[in-house]
Amino acid sequence: MSFSIRLQVSILILALYPLGIQAASVPKLKQVSVLDLLGNSTKIIESGNVTQKHSLPEIDESNFHVTDGIKFYNYPGGIDVPSEFWEERSIVKNDTGSDLEARYYTPQCLEACSCSSEWTTSYSWETVSYSTVAGNLHKISDPLCPPGSISNSYTLSYSYQLSVQAGPDLKIPIKYLDKFGLRAGFSYTWGHAQTTAYTVSWTDSTHLHPFIETFRPNVFIASGIARMIKSDLRYGSGKVCSTSAPSHINVHLPLVYGSNDDCQSSGSTCGASGNYDSCFFVGNYAKALCPNRNLGPTPYDRECPSYLY
Repeated sequence: MSFSIRLQVSILILALYPLGIQAASVPKLKQVSVLDLLGNSTKIIESGNVTQKHSLPEIDESNFHVTDGIKFYNYPGGIDVPSEFWEERSIVKNDTGSDLEARYYTPQCLEACSCSSEWTTSYSWETVSYSTVAGNLHKISDPLCPPGSISNSYTLSYSYQLSVQAGPDLKIPIKYLDKFGLRAGFSYTWGHAQTTAYTVSWTDSTHLHPFIETFRPNVFIASGIARMIKSDLRYGSGKVCSTSAPSHINVHLPLVYGSNDDCQSSGSTCGASGNYDSCFFVGNYAKALCPNRNLGPTPYDRECPSYLY
């Protein structure tokens, strides 16, 4: 058989036929949702669970204040937590000086947690389930009646999705989300992932079913309980002053080719990670696409799934 896939950059293609590399025509751009790309045919690549070993004590639901519509439960005078509490949440304390120096420079704040203007805001998962999944198969070109090479293709562009299932919307800034423990030896983006342009060719005259370019995205999903923590971290005090009500959050992150440093800003664009391939239409649909010809044997091992018809 004479089949090839050609790309603009070197990426892993899971195909059963010989590969080659050449420049492809500039494709049209389509903005899509990462949730739509997942669909209902996801395949789990890996999964796991993380629970912080050190948690906060029970809250007093009668002692709270509200800031920007979010309810915070107070710990009067602050509470001490072990150093491991800060370490596993990647929260850095200011360990220089002493409580006495803190009081000298801020005489109106004689006790820890007495001045909210001195509090530090942090964000943390308390527990999280995560998985790396392969989403649905998607077509990224118009069909072609072989022989020939597909040139009428398009690029899928998509970004992360963060949703609150229950509890307050903590409006977590992107720069803090890495502290949620999402790093797991892969590259992802808070900007946009875009499929990479490539060319598929078919020259076997005995198999003439119409074919398309396809893409199956890799996506990281984290779901768990998050909190916003207000702390007095001056001069090594390390006291927790208040904590928000728990928020149940889902995050869907596109996986990409490239380093995290290059893809972390909201304005970045990186090559989408996934399986780039192709498939064939069969049956009456194929006959309608390529009429008045003998399509030859049905390529059962390369048939497109029914939802692409």
